[in-house]
Amino acid sequence: MNFKNGEFTTKSLLNTTGLTEREQQIYNYYLEKFTKIATSTFKGDFSDDRINSNIIEKYLWYYGHCCIWKSPDYGIIVSKCAITGYDINGIPNKWQPQYENGTPLSNVELNKENSVMFQDSIIYDLNRIDSLWVLYDIVETHSIIKQQTLNQRTPLMAVAGSQSIKEKIKSSIVNIYKGVQAMFLDSDLTENIKVLDLNAPFNIDILKQCITMYENEVLQFLGTDVNDAFPKKERLIVSEQEGNDEELNYNLASCLNARNESCKNLKKVFGIDGSYSVQGFVRPVMKVNIEGATNDRQTQTV
Repeated sequence: MNFKNGEFTTKSLLNTTGLTEREQQIYNYYLEKFTKIATSTFKGDFSDDRINSNIIEKYLWYYGHCCIWKSPDYGIIVSKCAITGYDINGIPNKWQPQYENGTPLSNVELNKENSVMFQDSIIYDLNRIDSLWVLYDIVETHSIIKQQTLNQRTPLMAVAGSQSIKEKIKSSIVNIYKGVQAMFLDSDLTENIKVLDLNAPFNIDILKQCITMYENEVLQFLGTDVNDAFPKKERLIVSEQEGNDEELNYNLASCLNARNESCKNLKKVFGIDGSYSVQGFVRPVMKVNIEGATNDRQTQTV
């Protein structure tokens, strides 16, 4: 599956195919984990109670954009939207409101004069959810760990002889996967079984570190400081930690500035005040750096 160009930013495409039941459970676990983090990173405050920032964040996470418009029947609405037009610079300037399933919510074509579009990032088609291609690497690594664990519990065997002998031995195997390591065989069949030692690697510790590395890649992209714990920061050299902080600030700034720009447009179009900020519990962010006002490395307390 291609995750770019909006193909992955459709919620229905998050329902994967080709995974086993256990792999799907692992995939769903990490998807829910990252979704909770992503939709809790930013908080919007609006003077109109009809605008719910939680709904905005849900749409921005799954689809990359949404719109606020005024329905003749229901008033101010936050909804998913489909982009229907672009200006000469390739920036969206027309969109159509939709239900979450993609059905048109109205036949009215909205634009910057009668509605406001919110974007997940300054660049409208670079969305945080695109980082979830890493999920497949995480699922695959979990499967490798499971197989290596099973290999330690289950000897690899080769069976020699006719097909009838092979079938007879096969029917005598108790399901080792469930924890019972036993075979019940007639004495004349034992000579047909050979135990193979292929020196299969056992590197589960390294594989678990790979999973942590994959998780950190996503969390860093979402704007979460994976080195926030003091012991971790203490072991990092100054230049490395400053590099991590700068990357986090750029990731957060791209999303925060896009949201606040839309809040300015909300004031112009509907006269509704609004502002976005990074949730205080996310990390001790360099607030002034994110907002782009100064290069001072003063930090915001949490």
